[in-house]
Amino acid sequence: MLIHIYGPGGPYPAINYIAKEFNKNQNQCKAIVKAGSLPVWKKDALKNGDIIYSGSENMMEDFLRKLSNIDRVTIKPIYYRPSAIIYRNIKIKSFKDLAKPGVKILVVNGAGQVGLWEDMAMKYGDFKLLKAIEKNIVHVSYNSKDALEYWNTHKNVNAFIIYNIWAIAHHIKDYYVPKRHVIYRDMDISLTYKGNKNNCAKEFYNYVIEAKQVFKYFGWSY
Repeated sequence: MLIHIYGPGGPYPAINYIAKEFNKNQNQCKAIVKAGSLPVWKKDALKNGDIIYSGSENMMEDFLRKLSNIDRVTIKPIYYRPSAIIYRNIKIKSFKDLAKPGVKILVVNGAGQVGLWEDMAMKYGDFKLLKAIEKNIVHVSYNSKDALEYWNTHKNVNAFIIYNIWAIAHHIKDYYVPKRHVIYRDMDISLTYKGNKNNCAKEFYNYVIEAKQVFKYFGWSY
């Protein structure tokens, strides 16, 4: 029996790895993962979705508004990750280094990262720091995939605020987790009403919840 799983790109490397391992040990169940922004998979998820995962609590709430088939009682927060700064051609020893004149910053404002840079800058109520960071933002992307493409094609950008998992998944070594200004956000997993009647889907749902070491390898905590 097929299990159709949908969600954003951030958790995808871990979820897809788990799906491949799950499929190796199964004769009757097969997990298929499709990832990307909601418009990419919304139609399919409404038709055949068994499991939906998110990149943050607010993202799952957005899915609940736009997808009528999520079984709310099955939503479970399972792993979390820190915000980070990917950098090049500059030295980063603290988040405040991003406020220096001339630093060019890329941010994501969507896909589980709505206002992430603001939360980091304002963690201690430092309004001057937020203003300085805002001056240095040269581009805003609305999902992480587009932001990564922008980073790869605009070499003049010095800093990229995103989650650590993106650096790890794309083998980017130069990234920094600013301990004082770090923000953590989690991922949720849920069954759809269809999935809650599918024993294979429920088995995979529990398999993901127990796959702590796989998620740890991809930069997540639990």
